[in-house]
Amino acid sequence: MDKLAEYIGSYDVWAVLYPGTVGMLETVLFSGVMYSVLKKRHAICEFLPREISDWVLFIIAAFFLGIILQEMGSWLRRATKVRCAEDKIFDSTGGVFENDEITRFKEYFISQGWDGKDLKAARFVFHNINISAQECDVAKRFVKLNVIQNISINLAATMLLGLMEAIIVVVFSIIHQNVYFASATGIGCVLYIFFMMMLIRRSYRFNRYWVRNIVYAMVSRFTLMGEKDG
Repeated sequence: MDKLAEYIGSYDVWAVLYPGTVGMLETVLFSGVMYSVLKKRHAICEFLPREISDWVLFIIAAFFLGIILQEMGSWLRRATKVRCAEDKIFDSTGGVFENDEITRFKEYFISQGWDGKDLKAARFVFHNINISAQECDVAKRFVKLNVIQNISINLAATMLLGLMEAIIVVVFSIIHQNVYFASATGIGCVLYIFFMMMLIRRSYRFNRYWVRNIVYAMVSRFTLMGEKDG
């Protein structure tokens, strides 16, 4: 899969097109359910693409939906404070580094612009660390962790979209007195909430892994260069 992603063009495929495709399938599914409720017969398959031209339009629509989901993912990230590991590298209660780790890394953090006191400078300092990691090609080793956290939050946005569509279907089914689709989609709402929360947690976990790995790699490099100079 890694080789395929590298060959195709990577980030836009996995972080944009992939969630967009899932979102389009959700929309097609729920549109089919509503049509089935309206016509009082199972007609979900009638909404699936059949011809090559249909699939081309489906992929194009999926890509643009993926862009919208990416923006929804950014909103989810801010709303749930998922991408905040960069803000907590000096805070031993933030779940990124323990107090003894922060003490050991303090000299390096100061070399990257920290004054040793201001906890709010964490994002600025990590930005400098990340820039340094990119300049010496260390960051390349951890790109996958960054991509996974972005894919996870975008898929969480896809689950949010599906949840909103499912709620509409539940209300629509109740209005048309279709207990089967109302109850089945109601169960789906619960699953959407579960998977959305799971993906949000996964995104934060990989964000934390990404930050920790970059800092550890750069601190090790800093220490090694100091030993050579000594």
